[in-house]
Amino acid sequence: MQAALRVICFALVVGILTLGGASQAFAGRYASIVVDAATGKVLYSRNAEERLYPASLTKMMTLYMVFEQLEKGTLKLNSPLKASTRAAGMPPSKLGIKAGESITVEDAIRTLVTKSANDIAVVVAENLAGSEVQFAAKMTKKAHDLGMKRTTFRNASGLPNTAQLSTAEDMATLALALQKHFPQYYHYFATRSAKVLGRTLNTHNRVLLKYKGADGLKTGYINASGFNLVASAVRDGRRLVGVVFGGESAGWRDTHMMKLLDQGFAVASGETAPTPKKKPAPAMAAATPAPAPAAKPAAGAQLAAAAPLPVVKPIPGQPVVAAAVAAPAAAPVAVGSANPAGPAGTVKNLAEALPAAPQAETQVALALTPPAGLQAPAVTAPSALTDPGARTAPTAGRDGWGVQVGAYSKFEAAQMKAVEAADKLKRAIQGTHAKISTLRDDSGTIYRARVMGMSEREARTACDTLKRTNMACIIVPPDVNLALAGGKRAATTATD
Repeated sequence: MQAALRVICFALVVGILTLGGASQAFAGRYASIVVDAATGKVLYSRNAEERLYPASLTKMMTLYMVFEQLEKGTLKLNSPLKASTRAAGMPPSKLGIKAGESITVEDAIRTLVTKSANDIAVVVAENLAGSEVQFAAKMTKKAHDLGMKRTTFRNASGLPNTAQLSTAEDMATLALALQKHFPQYYHYFATRSAKVLGRTLNTHNRVLLKYKGADGLKTGYINASGFNLVASAVRDGRRLVGVVFGGESAGWRDTHMMKLLDQGFAVASGETAPTPKKKPAPAMAAATPAPAPAAKPAAGAQLAAAAPLPVVKPIPGQPVVAAAVAAPAAAPVAVGSANPAGPAGTVKNLAEALPAAPQAETQVALALTPPAGLQAPAVTAPSALTDPGARTAPTAGRDGWGVQVGAYSKFEAAQMKAVEAADKLKRAIQGTHAKISTLRDDSGTIYRARVMGMSEREARTACDTLKRTNMACIIVPPDVNLALAGGKRAATTATD
């Protein structure tokens, strides 16, 4: 009874903490969950079953696949991975590897964790599976094997693809799997800085740098997702894993995560998580493993023989906490999937059957950063028990909405594509205009081809029209206000 009261207090406090801050979460894109790693008990959950864009959280699964091959002995930390022309041509965030150049497995791991480099994600995918498409199929199968039934991967990086979807709950499951199955490699997620191919790479994960007890995992961002984060922290022998999707800024996301973890540690009940002995890492590993979060089977044991992961489950009889199970009435459905509600307080088993993932792959334009100068829609401040990411109707009007049809390294190419798209739409939608949005960083400049000046309905119609002509398209909503200051982009960028 006392434990249940503490959990209710947690929900109340978190609701108060997010009061007035809901406008900072992307309307319709917010989700979060906090899980006790020892028991799988859900301490806090909002929209945790909604299928959303994972962005660079995808790279957690890319790394899971690498660790699995290291475990099997088919890869070594000093094994070379060669970059193809396609891999070298990936958009930022990127290391800048050249076609034909090689990187070791260990340097690839460090680069994915710190720089979140899209080019290196493709290098890994192509070397492990022959192609990124084949690698993504393997990632999806592995996700489903782990119980991540609502997750589909179409690439190894997290770059935009409308069929690449996951949930906060599934990402929590993946974090637990990484900690439990690969304690000898988990320490890489705590990497703060690394020198790779002559470049010094610093982590994007500010929670790792600022939060007491934090020991890693991953950030993520694309325009469609907002700012995402999976974080793990240990205090007094207890480990919590938190997931946040859909922050409007990196700073808001990080602060929100730290508040969720603070409250989780304050009210978490049950036995403390054990700290088992770690499996020794291969001799070529340079870093010393951090404290392992969970036990590991003996060397050579098959993954399937490992002890099951803690079941991520709400506390029975507490619908306030189990918000992802007891869906609010009339809540809009997440993009790409229905979200059937279960009875409040149901003990959830992630291995149970869930809706099938979408099968058709859809090519989309690369939305690398939120469009500058657009205003966020008004979001009603929640009550103490209201979902901090509550969905609201989009702001009415024509000026803010648009579509993006490509991202290019040359201005002329982007201009031609934007004009071509605008020409195809001019009869169906009046008053639109072609626009080139520029993104700059130390890796170069990206020019994004867009057609702006629409309502939301017109933008959706426009994308449908353009896709029928085999033109890639993604909707650009008027729900962000992240203008770049002084020609520099925000601290966290595309698929960070």
